[in-house]
Amino acid sequence: MVYPFISVEQDSRGVFTVTLNRPEKHNAFDDQIIYLLSHIFNEIAANQQRA
Repeated sequence: MVYPFISVEQDSRGVFTVTLNRPEKHNAFDDQIIYLLSHIFNEIAANQQRA
């Protein structure tokens, strides 16, 4: 899934890197970012449990 302001990458070892990209907001956490990060982390956890 594509997220605005956030990139999610997985390396060959299965390690995820989650990067915020909102320099105009200094990558500050607001309700939108918190919601998106929660969703991303839940997806990663669900995928790890299925593997």
